[in-house]
Amino acid sequence: MTASTSRASPSGSAPTRRAPTLPGTASGSSTCSPLRESPPGTRPGTGSTRTRTSTSGTSPLAEAGWQAVTDYRIDTLGRQGITKGGAFLVDGGFVCPCTPDPLIDATYDLRRRDGQQIDHAAYQARQVELDAYRLQNKENADSNGTIRRQCPALGPSPTVICELAIGSDKPRPKPQPDGTMGDTRIEVQIMPTRFEDVAATAAEAKAVAEGKGPAEVKRIKAAARIASVGGIPTLCSSGTTSIRRDVLTKFRQPLTYGKSLHTAVYRAGRNSQEGAHGFAKDEAQESLSQPGRRRKRGLAAQSLYAAVSLAVTTLRKIASFLEHAKPDSTGRLCVPRDTTPGNENVALGEAGGYRDTGDDEQWVPCEDDPPEAA
Repeated sequence: MTASTSRASPSGSAPTRRAPTLPGTASGSSTCSPLRESPPGTRPGTGSTRTRTSTSGTSPLAEAGWQAVTDYRIDTLGRQGITKGGAFLVDGGFVCPCTPDPLIDATYDLRRRDGQQIDHAAYQARQVELDAYRLQNKENADSNGTIRRQCPALGPSPTVICELAIGSDKPRPKPQPDGTMGDTRIEVQIMPTRFEDVAATAAEAKAVAEGKGPAEVKRIKAAARIASVGGIPTLCSSGTTSIRRDVLTKFRQPLTYGKSLHTAVYRAGRNSQEGAHGFAKDEAQESLSQPGRRRKRGLAAQSLYAAVSLAVTTLRKIASFLEHAKPDSTGRLCVPRDTTPGNENVALGEAGGYRDTGDDEQWVPCEDDPPEAA
């Protein structure tokens, strides 16, 4: 595995970032709004860092049952936070607290531009190995959005061997692609310093909830780090951990970042989103981006102008669809897509990954990307 330069990681709460959103069950506040009345679905991210949260600590989208399918800025890649139970959030997914640094920093090492970046082949190899450290699904979300995740060394299909997991050291041979039987689990290397980070994060969250001041919070974190030496987090002691809906919502997403499915969903949604933006900003039509079309002070007036413009845009979009749509073999109306060779993937939103143009906000790696030409 290619060596990686370890980066400083946040000890607890992750830096501010945006959270767009995939299907879930709408729950939470009963406040009437179009968002809460509509069924949950996928919403692509934009790469911005602004996220509006409600009084419950979650975004309105998360409360409505939507989950993030998004890209990350390069400075938010890798380790994005730690839960009280000990799970590490890496590129939007929860992993074992003893996941090696090169695997945590895989996407960062792919996108960095300091001469130490890795190629696509090395990135794909790290992603395959990282999959073994991902927490397994124990229970789906309950009515409050809380999920339960399980240590990857436990369950009917363990992917790693860990001395902290009882019975994990027993041989588990399984049929291999070549027809032989073998145990391909990865042996976990215990990292006590990671457990200290977990203890400090839990202590910090409790102190902040109790209204402690910054100086007191810092002291409590330091004391918890020292007291945790020799201890292990809940995930490692019990084998499972509960993760609430409002934990690290700005970074979590349901699809594995960098894989084909994530890339396909993100690209399709993002392309549709940007197309709608351009449609609404057409200067020959509603020209939504021009302030001169909304010459009135105040948020209420501006919101009303925007709402009316978007309503007109929607009607124009529907009329355009009806004008160009044709029935398919089942009789359903569809707009024919461009089938010119080379445009199929873009039109269908299939996986393929963006090519690196130096814009870290827009580029999304994909496991199926071929190595860059020399």
